[in-house]
Amino acid sequence: MSRGETICQCGYSAQPVTTDPHRYIPATAACWACFNEVLARDYADRLLFDAAHRITVDAYAAQHPRDHPSKSLTAHLVGLYAVFELGLSHAMAGARLKDFVEQSGEFPTLEAPTSNWSLTIADVAAAKTRNEQISAARTWAHQVWTSWSAQHAAIAALAGRCA
Repeated sequence: MSRGETICQCGYSAQPVTTDPHRYIPATAACWACFNEVLARDYADRLLFDAAHRITVDAYAAQHPRDHPSKSLTAHLVGLYAVFELGLSHAMAGARLKDFVEQSGEFPTLEAPTSNWSLTIADVAAAKTRNEQISAARTWAHQVWTSWSAQHAAIAALAGRCA
């Protein structure tokens, strides 16, 4: 780490930026700016969007659990569950997440993993091509999902209520 860099709870470190962070995803401004760069590429490429956007958003949220509102965090974990455990397409996982938020009255605070993340949004941002970004997003999102393994049963039970 260079002098003056900020370190996000996900492990992303970079020089501080003046971008405003998200109002409730507790990431550093630099990490949030990197995430927005990745999202801009998603929105500019329909194939990339269809293949990676859902898991990118859900993994990013799940990798920033401290002080994250439980409704949002739980919903994003349900999204990861739908993709990685149920094998749903990204569109179907998005619909499952929407149903969960609309139908569930319960958004428990789940104990976050004490993981030192080895991958972050920076690994996705480093991709040079669409296929590299899809692969990087999938690898990163799967690692994030796996890190929540102690909560998988609870997340499955919550997700099952909106099936």
